[in-house]
Amino acid sequence: MSSHVWSGIATLVVLALLPTVGGCGRVKPHERPPAPPALASQVTSPSPIPLAGKVEADSKRTYIGVFKPDAPFDTTSLDSYSDVSDRTPAIVMWYQPWAVGMANRFDGAACASVIQRGAVPLITWEPWSPSPGGPSDAANQPDFALSSINTGRYDGYIRSWAKQIKAFGGPVMLRPLHEMNGNWYPWSGMANGNKPEEYVVAWRHIHDIFAEEGAANVTWVWSINWNSVPIGSRNAYEVYYPGDEYVDWTAISGFNWGTSRPKYQWMTFDQIYHEPLAYLETKRKPIMLAEIATARSASCSSPSHSSTRTGSPSPNSLHSFFSNSFGLPAMT
Repeated sequence: MSSHVWSGIATLVVLALLPTVGGCGRVKPHERPPAPPALASQVTSPSPIPLAGKVEADSKRTYIGVFKPDAPFDTTSLDSYSDVSDRTPAIVMWYQPWAVGMANRFDGAACASVIQRGAVPLITWEPWSPSPGGPSDAANQPDFALSSINTGRYDGYIRSWAKQIKAFGGPVMLRPLHEMNGNWYPWSGMANGNKPEEYVVAWRHIHDIFAEEGAANVTWVWSINWNSVPIGSRNAYEVYYPGDEYVDWTAISGFNWGTSRPKYQWMTFDQIYHEPLAYLETKRKPIMLAEIATARSASCSSPSHSSTRTGSPSPNSLHSFFSNSFGLPAMT
C-alpha cells in the first residue's frame, strides 16, 4: 500500500539495472538538469530554453530517492535530510490527488526547489479524494472510476498539467495510477466498478494528452504492487501494462509488515521482490523500488528505521537493513 496507509515509508530506491541510450536533452539523476524558466530569470539569450528530455538511469549505479511528508512544499524538511544521511537524494517523490479543493494543481515552484537541490521531482499523481471526510472505503469513489477518465471527464484538468509542465521546462517524473493491481484505490482494476482492461485505456488517454501538448519533459513511471490483490489472471501485472511506448520507467511497492498486522508474517526481500523484479526485468526499463518499508524485526510491531509519526527514517539504517538482511546491492 501507499504511504497514505503507512506514513513511515520515506525512502525510495532506484535500481538502474539496464543500459540506457543517450539523447539530446536527456537527464540522469545527480546531473543538474537544464534550468526551467522559473530558475532562469537571469538568462538574456533570446533563444527559448529547451525542454528537458526523459530522465535516464546509469546502468552501473543505484540511486536513492526520498519521500518526506512535507517536502518539497516545505523545503526545510527536505534540507534536513542531510542530518540523517550522507547521501544526496537523486529523486524527491511526493503525492498529489486530483480532487478539487486539495493540492491538486501542478506546482512549478515546488519542482524548481527540488531541481535547485540537484534532484529530480517525482509526482505520484492520484485520481481520488484522500480527505479524512471522504468515503470510509477509499476505493469506492465513483467520480474517479476509470470510465470517468476514459470518457473525458478530466481532460481539461489533465491538459492543464500537461501545459504547465511543458511551460516549466525542467524534468518531471510522473507516477500516475500506481498499485493498480491492488484493490484499495478508485483506479484499481478490481475495485470501484472498474474493469482491468479500462486501466490501459486510461493510462494511454492521459499519456496521449501530454503528447498532444508537447510535454516531452515528462518521464512516465508505471508502478505495480508487489502482489496482486485479489490473486488471479485478470489481475496479473501484465494485464495492466500500457505498452513500451507509453512507459519510461517501471516501479514496485513492497512492504514487509512482519507481525504488525493480523495474518501477516516476516518476509525476506527475495520473498517480496523476486517475482515482480523478474517480471519488470522483461520490460527492459529502469526499475524503481518506489515504496519500501519493513517492520523492525520478526517479533516487532512497528516499522523499521522510521517514525510512524513523522515519516522520517534513517536512510543509512534502512539501507543497512536491506543490504544485510535482504541482499540489496550497494548504493552509489
